[in-house]
Amino acid sequence: WEQRQQQQRQQQQGTPRGLHRATSKACEEAGEAEGCDDEKCGNEQKKPRGMQICGVPVNSLLPYAFIGSTLLGGTIFFTLHLPLLSRFLGVQPIAPIAIFSAIYVVTLIAHFNAACLNPGEVTAEQERFARDGGPDSSDDEDVNLPRRAHKSWQYPKAVRRYDHYCRWLNHSVGLMNHRSFFVLLMGLVMVAVLGFVVDAYVIWNSLVSTQPLWKTLCVFLHTFYSLGLLYYVFPIFKLHTQFVARNELEYEWKNHMYYIVREAKSGLNIPVAELSDDEHNELFDRGAF
Repeated sequence: WEQRQQQQRQQQQGTPRGLHRATSKACEEAGEAEGCDDEKCGNEQKKPRGMQICGVPVNSLLPYAFIGSTLLGGTIFFTLHLPLLSRFLGVQPIAPIAIFSAIYVVTLIAHFNAACLNPGEVTAEQERFARDGGPDSSDDEDVNLPRRAHKSWQYPKAVRRYDHYCRWLNHSVGLMNHRSFFVLLMGLVMVAVLGFVVDAYVIWNSLVSTQPLWKTLCVFLHTFYSLGLLYYVFPIFKLHTQFVARNELEYEWKNHMYYIVREAKSGLNIPVAELSDDEHNELFDRGAF
């Protein structure tokens, strides 16, 4: 079992989820000389490279675009949509404003915590405890780390319960900010769904009443924003909901750490990391993992 675990850890580095092994191995062989995309190769210890705009990496702009679009969408929603919604419903605006303010405040606080808090670097005391063979020590004898701790390119020390690197936050998600990240996903899904419902109601009532053209255009633009936000966020929220339900991390899911294949060529219940390249690719295409 220990030998199999060691082989699994070695093969995980070149076989990320969503790629054929031939693709990931070719990427490894290409190396730095060929501009290997470490993000696609599953290397969490190297900074991901991406396209640049006027010499500025796009990855460094994504967090500002993310928080900027959230604040802009919220501003339009509170100053235009909620007054129209209150008028069409015939209620005081204080009630919908209070409800949506609570959602936005919680979402923004979770965004700040997920993007700014230290994800949970391993301390010297924890490293010493793991090196001495404590109950939380890693199976890897070459690395004195707690279980589920992994290195990230953003921090000199490993991150406890490392989940993934989020490019929209430009920050790693680990033990100390994982809950905030999940609350952020929930808040964004609620903002997108409720925003679209309010947009649809306001548009329907605007068609049967007299409204300035610019207000109608703003409502339509916010509708597209809500749909776009839901399109990108909901799949991520769905995945992480499944991870939380299984007590699984994205890093473990991506590397098939706990996945097996039934009725493989070499026997029953074979760990994915032990498959040959050809069999891995064949079963991957069939969705057998």
